[in-house]
Amino acid sequence: MKVNSDTSIDYVDTMYILMEMTTKIAKWGNSYAIRLPKETLDELSLKEGNLVIVSTDANSIRIKPTKKHATLGELISRINRNNKHDVVEWIGSKGNEIW
Repeated sequence: MKVNSDTSIDYVDTMYILMEMTTKIAKWGNSYAIRLPKETLDELSLKEGNLVIVSTDANSIRIKPTKKHATLGELISRINRNNKHDVVEWIGSKGNEIW
């Protein structure tokens, strides 16, 4: 932050502050679990039941949201004249196929 001589603020530099939290690893059935703060989940638009990717990197554990997968209905709604292919004609059977 820069302040001029009459103590009014000319501009403010903003930065992201990494939120850290100390938590315990807990036993959950045959696996282990950690608690995540609600603020962290809210920031990433995550909720109970969402899938995440867990990976390790050097001496750390990384948890990141999975990309949202389109439903069949969403995929079908994207079909249009420009991306719809013609019917493929097969030339006879080559094995025990039933035609």
